[in-house]
Amino acid sequence: MDTDFPAIYARLLPLARVVAPVGIDGADVVQEALTRALSRHPDLRGVRDPPAYLTTAVVNVARSWGKRAARTPALDEPRDSSPPDSDAQVLALLSPLAPRQRACLYLRFVEDLAVADVARLLACSPGTVKSQTAKALATLRSRMADEQNVTEGRE
Repeated sequence: MDTDFPAIYARLLPLARVVAPVGIDGADVVQEALTRALSRHPDLRGVRDPPAYLTTAVVNVARSWGKRAARTPALDEPRDSSPPDSDAQVLALLSPLAPRQRACLYLRFVEDLAVADVARLLACSPGTVKSQTAKALATLRSRMADEQNVTEGRE
């Protein structure tokens, strides 16, 4: 199988930056996910849908690092991974959301995946994807309304 790893990396990096826990560089998440995936499936041989497999791997690595970070006190300040402008805007917009909500919004609206595909990638039910998406959008709408009120001098 002729695998275009630079293209795969470029596609996975924005997702990793969105789903990575605070203070974790998305590039590190992608590197770990690729390392784990390729140790199991060299050159991704035997993997029916490599993009889906690697997307799931990125989400799982981010989730496991998030769980580990929750159990471990932070020792130093998060480092600046300096994502490109468009990635920085998406990340800033989604940062107040819970990790699963960020993943749902990113996969649904940036990657343009169907609810069933997102559910499969996140290992949850389609109903969970729908509810997490609805909650995330409600949170974003509320924050935008709050910001508009502050900007207009109403609180």
